[in-house]
Amino acid sequence: MGTCAPLKEYSAGIEETWDLAQAKIQTKEVSQSTQLRTLLICAGLSGAACYSQDPGVLGSIVTPDRAVSTTNQTLTGAWSSLGRRAGPPGMPNPPPAPVFFAFHSDGTLTGGGAASDSALIGVWMRVADRKFLVTYFAINYNEARAIVSIAKIRMTTQMDSEGRMLQGNQEVLVVDPEGKVLFTALGGTHAMVRLTVEKPADFDAFLAKE
Repeated sequence: MGTCAPLKEYSAGIEETWDLAQAKIQTKEVSQSTQLRTLLICAGLSGAACYSQDPGVLGSIVTPDRAVSTTNQTLTGAWSSLGRRAGPPGMPNPPPAPVFFAFHSDGTLTGGGAASDSALIGVWMRVADRKFLVTYFAINYNEARAIVSIAKIRMTTQMDSEGRMLQGNQEVLVVDPEGKVLFTALGGTHAMVRLTVEKPADFDAFLAKE
């Protein structure tokens, strides 16, 4: 019984020493974290100040007066077209017909037009500044929906400087269902306008609606 008091005091001393050690470790960690955060903030402020004073190589890379906008260098998007195909030799050209095109970023296109034609499918590519080649195909049917011919239309088209309109010429090659060439004709024309999203009359009310 006489040894219990010294043992309790010894245990209490160990616990106190442990608590002090833990407190020192935590204080050191907080101090190191605070120092690291301060160094990062200073480094960021220093870098921002240096850039604002002298942009260096980043300011020399871009030359605004030589820059070419990419907005008018791609057909990607939806377009409304009014085209006049060239007719068979010795015959007048058919009247203009509306066609809708969707030009895809992978160089393919889809579209639809007159009721006598199938859906349109084709490909496109840029060949010069604001100048493009387009080739697409359509299957022509008679009133009984039997295939009469297959038309391949080759287009050269140029975009305006704002990237909103196209104008150009086109050539048509027509073959029968067996692949025999019926005629080739150059002299067709087309004009297109890029489609954009438009707001309906109740747009503001739509936005205000909860």
